[in-house]
Amino acid sequence: MSNGELIFVLNSAGMLTYYDAKNGGEQWDYDFDEPCNASPSIAGNRLMLITNKGTLIAVEAAREFKELARSPIGEKVFASPALAQGRMFVRGIRHLICIGAKSAAPTKP
Repeated sequence: MSNGELIFVLNSAGMLTYYDAKNGGEQWDYDFDEPCNASPSIAGNRLMLITNKGTLIAVEAAREFKELARSPIGEKVFASPALAQGRMFVRGIRHLICIGAKSAAPTKP
């Protein structure tokens, strides 16, 4: 996942590595110690990760590692989230979960 200047790679074991897009050099890595099959997504300045156990982890998409939040989704997740109209859609093993502010409601045609 990249925002144009930063590249983030998450492996299936839960190791997140950040590379500089200009020179390709590894800058840091962080081990969440939880398996992750879902690809990370960038929303604004946040990198969103979801573990197989169903924990949503928000990390600052920046040159220094900073975890911003953790939230349980309530079920296991193996699929990558989709972002649309200010919301994140996550397919768990039983439900489709929508995460976002009420004010981010889609506009009617």
